[in-house]
Amino acid sequence: KATVSVLNWAHTLRRPGEHTLTHNTHPMAIVTEYPALEKRKLCCTNGKYRDVVSFEKLQCHSIVGVKEPERLQKQKLLIDVTMYLDTSCCSLNDKIDDTISYATLSRAVLKYTEDSKHFLLETLCHGIARLVCLKFGAPECSVRVEKPRAIPLAAQAVVEITRTYEFFTEENAEVNKRLTRNLLLDKLRAQGTGERSTVYLALGSNVGDTLGNLLRAIEEMRKLTGSEFVLTSGLYSTPPAYNVNQPAFLNASIVLTTALDPFALLRGIKEIEGRLGRDLAAERNSPRPVDIDILFFGDVVLESPQLTVPHKDLHKRLFVMCPLTEVADESYKHPVIRQPLFAIREALWRASPPARVTGEEDMSQLTRVIPLGSSTLHGVGKKTVVLTRVAKRAEVEAAAKDGALGVVVTGVAQLLALRDEFGADALPAKLFLEPASLDELTHPRLGEVSGTHIAGFRIPADITRTATAETLAPLAELLRVTGGSVIVTAHIDDTQTTIASIENVSCYLQELGVHKWQIVADSNVAIDDDRLTLVARHGVSLGAAWYPKCWDLSALSAPRQTVFAQLAVQRHADVVIVGKDSIKDVLPVTAAADALFRTDMH
Repeated sequence: KATVSVLNWAHTLRRPGEHTLTHNTHPMAIVTEYPALEKRKLCCTNGKYRDVVSFEKLQCHSIVGVKEPERLQKQKLLIDVTMYLDTSCCSLNDKIDDTISYATLSRAVLKYTEDSKHFLLETLCHGIARLVCLKFGAPECSVRVEKPRAIPLAAQAVVEITRTYEFFTEENAEVNKRLTRNLLLDKLRAQGTGERSTVYLALGSNVGDTLGNLLRAIEEMRKLTGSEFVLTSGLYSTPPAYNVNQPAFLNASIVLTTALDPFALLRGIKEIEGRLGRDLAAERNSPRPVDIDILFFGDVVLESPQLTVPHKDLHKRLFVMCPLTEVADESYKHPVIRQPLFAIREALWRASPPARVTGEEDMSQLTRVIPLGSSTLHGVGKKTVVLTRVAKRAEVEAAAKDGALGVVVTGVAQLLALRDEFGADALPAKLFLEPASLDELTHPRLGEVSGTHIAGFRIPADITRTATAETLAPLAELLRVTGGSVIVTAHIDDTQTTIASIENVSCYLQELGVHKWQIVADSNVAIDDDRLTLVARHGVSLGAAWYPKCWDLSALSAPRQTVFAQLAVQRHADVVIVGKDSIKDVLPVTAAADALFRTDMH
């Protein structure tokens, strides 16, 4: 029933195994071999070949339409699917495993279509394109669906769309982000009894222990409002506004619920600021250990000498809008200017640097930071965190000498052995523990090192896949004690794009009191050479864009770790994990990539 065509568009010649990847204006040469690909992972649109594989006029019958008769009886459809990919490998070795089988694909499209019950042809096309890109690995495809006799006096109705692999990975990320944020907001609003208002607050500190000040302010606000838990954004370091002769600020946003009225909440906030050391009589815009502003109070619009809600300047400040949109409901609109918060943020983001200056405030220096232990904040918008895997004392010392920012230790037993070998005070502080299981985190001796030496944790994919709120409780407690970060590794399903497992763990941890700024997402991009090559060729940054990202390259060969460390920075990874033998070669590569690809804003 289908006509199949294969066209080869080879504009230039190259040696088999060579591939050139260009990202924006920065060329980057990657030499790879064509591996024995499992399923169909070689597809390439950024290479020198752009071949076409298609089938046409596939006859299907499906429920599609908005009219009542169309919902009762299947209608005839004709489907064309065109894929754009590199077939040079299979054309050389004559193996079907190195391309996409159009016979297998046509059966999958037929089954999907005949099982579906869409109202619109557009939705059907989208679903088929998603199947072709995610399930079969096509980097780009076009889908055309014809519905004969759908319109009086017309032969057929036709819808044709073109989609890319990158489009659907970003779609997955956006859907997971939206579902998780809305789920947490719903749980937050369901707290307590009686009528409660959802309140968005901005927090800042630039005196003393800035992170400690924010943590104490959040706990005080939780007690004041009676919220069972508080949703937090990421952390941002920002130069001071207006009065520039003072230290940079650490900023964040939080959302909670309260039964208090706006003026009672304001009085409570002022009392908290005073208890935490702020001089309430000091000059405006002077240094302060804590600054708490009410941004939104439900849909209340209020203007008085004491309080203006919404905050009158929030829509002008990127350092407020960036953390705010991490915790706000995606559909929420500014009650006064009637614009979605995300649109306001994007408008500020797109503005040229001179337009980002309000008074003497240079918003272009906004930098996201993550905690590495309770006493260290690292600006991931400026410099990549490079960690290395170690097992012995000599490897720890060598890693520190080579310049690694931290080390990853596998298992509590290995951690305790290092602690005994180094002594209580000499163990490196920037140490990430990768437990063999979550049960290990209840080890009775773990408390000897958790408060002072552990900078964070890395949760492997097999733990992420089965984690629950109950099993994650010990980890949440340790994160509260250490104040460090947790790298959550995604469990990869057969579409190789699943990051929902990261969101599940994130949701559980935030309900258990862990702050969003402590969570780093490892999309398991280097699960094998094939997957990493796929990401390189597609130009996709797999991972959760709303968290800092980690690439663990330690399972690759040393030369490939060096090559893909640059790609990791180019694809906006914030943390890179490499083997102990590669650290010397990787560090100068990431430093050069930071200078080339990092922007002032992250």
